[in-house]
Amino acid sequence: MIKHRNALSTATAVLALAIPLATGTAQAALVTGTFAGQLNNDPSSDFTSDGFSSAALDAITGEFSFDTTNVAGTFTATIFDVTSGEAFTLPAGASSTATADVTATDYTVTAEDPLEFPSTSTPFTATLSLDLQGSGLVPGDLGQTAAFTAGTGSLNINVPTAPVAPVNQTIGFTLNAAAIPEPASIALLGFGLAGLARVRRRAKR
Repeated sequence: MIKHRNALSTATAVLALAIPLATGTAQAALVTGTFAGQLNNDPSSDFTSDGFSSAALDAITGEFSFDTTNVAGTFTATIFDVTSGEAFTLPAGASSTATADVTATDYTVTAEDPLEFPSTSTPFTATLSLDLQGSGLVPGDLGQTAAFTAGTGSLNINVPTAPVAPVNQTIGFTLNAAAIPEPASIALLGFGLAGLARVRRRAKR
């Protein structure tokens, strides 16, 4: 089983390395998207597990990436809770299912990952769903670069063998910014977030 990670440096490392494999053609490419927003003002936003916690109205940022020719085998995503300072990662290649689709107004991605909590080895399933809303998107073009005007998303945690009772909780969020940037922008953003991680570690000392 693959375990989730809670270090900000882990979240940024994935982004910094997400450089497209091919540009200017319809060949395979590693697409990386970024997003930012806020958890919904709902009791389901209050969640605590091994290495990740969140609460209603927490500010979040995140990123996802996948290869356009093998979405299920390469999909990875990280949600960073800016308020709690913790992150939740769906590691690449763990998805039991992962899909991406583009219409003229929506870019949607969904991934379901079988994981386990690090300290207890309790198995659970994490499902991430994003609906990025824009205009002028090219239907079916997963590799296009685009900025989005709005969006919604959710992270579902299903722990059927939780010690006290089964847990099936969905943390919903609203996005105020999202983008699939140009390759150069991805690299620059990755380096910028890596610098932010170093500043945060120094601040904790």
